[in-house]
Amino acid sequence: MTGAPLILDADGLDALTEQPPPDRLRALLAEAWERKSDVLVPALVCAECCRGAGRTRAVESSLARHRETRAARPAVRAVVVTADPDDILRLASAMPAVRIVTRSAR
Repeated sequence: MTGAPLILDADGLDALTEQPPPDRLRALLAEAWERKSDVLVPALVCAECCRGAGRTRAVESSLARHRETRAARPAVRAVVVTADPDDILRLASAMPAVRIVTRSAR
């Protein structure tokens, strides 16, 4: 059985492209690895973050490090990493198992 997926929003994906990624994000990624959880980035987030050739290369490089997706998907549960929790909290209110982790804005 796998743990809840770790879903990155645009700020979470931006943090992933930093070298090295922030300690808090690295801890969340390590926790996801230990729990055998998927780390997911919605396609819309990728589109939002790909602003110009340099940013696009950074996003592609970060996503290339992601290993193959597991065949079995967990039920709709998640940990969402964001610097803007207000909109995510509204969306997540219907899903009590969603955990919101706030990353300080730059």
